[in-house]
Amino acid sequence: LEWSVVQQLLGKFDQAEAILLQASSSDPANPEVLRYLAGCYGREGLLLKSEESYKKGRDLDPRSPQLRAGLGEVYFAQRNYAAAEEAFREALRLAPEMGLAHYALAATLARQGRNEQADEEMVYLRSQKSGFATRLVRESGGRIDLESD
Repeated sequence: LEWSVVQQLLGKFDQAEAILLQASSSDPANPEVLRYLAGCYGREGLLLKSEESYKKGRDLDPRSPQLRAGLGEVYFAQRNYAAAEEAFREALRLAPEMGLAHYALAATLARQGRNEQADEEMVYLRSQKSGFATRLVRESGGRIDLESD
């Protein structure tokens, strides 16, 4: 899996995808492989494939907040804000202190015009002692830009 991340960082998505597809065929019940594959598809702009991989991973590991947050990212990119909100809230039910999910939920609420609720999420993030920026970078690997259209 690590080699696929290196390939993605180098912009070699086709090579990363090949590595991950091989890993997936060797271990089809591994939700972590599907999470990496979904992320690779998302970086390539293949949102439907990304969504499908996140859903398969979620079905294999229903307790994974990362798979739910990743699915929320896809829905956000598709501008399906209601589904994104639901996915981020599910991630937060599983991992209440997941900074990325709070940030993404705030952005999703703001896109729906629910600014007071978005502000509440941001107030929570600012209150965290570990620092939101550190947590966001660690959880997201820098892969999400919720401010772009």
